Amino acid sequence: MYLQKQLKTARQTALVTTSWFPKWHEGKADSSNTDKVRGDLALETIDSAIRDGYRVYVADLSTSSYAFHKELVNRQVQLVPRHTQKGVEVPGRLIGFQNGIREALNNPDNQAFVLMQIEKNLAPNCLPMITAPLIFNQADIVIPKRNEQLFRETYPSFQYSFETDANRVINQLLHRVGYLPDGSVFDFFFGVWAFAKNANITRDVASKIFSFTDENSRAKQMKLGYEITFFPVIKALKEGKQVISVEVPFRYPPEQRKNETDSEHIEVFKLKRKQQHDGIIKEVKQYLRFLESYV
Repeated sequence: MYLQKQLKTARQTALVTTSWFPKWHEGKADSSNTDKVRGDLALETIDSAIRDGYRVYVADLSTSSYAFHKELVNRQVQLVPRHTQKGVEVPGRLIGFQNGIREALNNPDNQAFVLMQIEKNLAPNCLPMITAPLIFNQADIVIPKRNEQLFRETYPSFQYSFETDANRVINQLLHRVGYLPDGSVFDFFFGVWAFAKNANITRDVASKIFSFTDENSRAKQMKLGYEITFFPVIKALKEGKQVISVEVPFRYPPEQRKNETDSEHIEVFKLKRKQQHDGIIKEVKQYLRFLESYV
């Protein structure tokens, strides 16, 4: 019975992701090459998801290595462009996610849409837990939550610190404006979001960049691209949609942690996590100002 339920959720789920690994190459693992480490994990994610029956939509930049792009072509993935309607290729994930969702919506069998980083292998343990509430009409949006012990023990310590603090700040902001009830918190920084096939939600996720007014009442558009997931979720919370948290036993890949904490890369990744921490909090505050005219 469980396997039948798991297969049903897989066959009705689209995984939407992006990729860009210009330095990936075939052959043996190389812990010093970030693109090789993440690219290998990405291919493992795709293989695992397809084996379990999920449809996978990947927006790969043309500047990914030819070898990596060939690996994608050889797999049963739906390749989608990372181009605007004017034909301009955009390096950020925003356009890739949007194009992937639009393509996935063309398949009527897709009833749930999971936006994720391609190197996060959520199958088979996590994906059924995330998508089942959507397939069986128990939620509009699922924000998976990392198991606290696994989060603390398997992630780089600096990433754990930055993401824990950012989650705290964003949850406090949403409590302050009344979008979250007391005691309800979300793991926004896990970076995995799942949406039911609801016209309003999917339209918001697949839409162009959100426009809103900043504190100086000037028209402004966000440029960093995080709004593809954060803003539709915040809007759904404001509108009273059913947004739930599901804990999953995700473990950060040890080879990825090793790459990000070695002496060659650690300062780069510390800066990256700090920029994500600061940038997303800033964007969320600005979007709440737009929605509520304060915060």
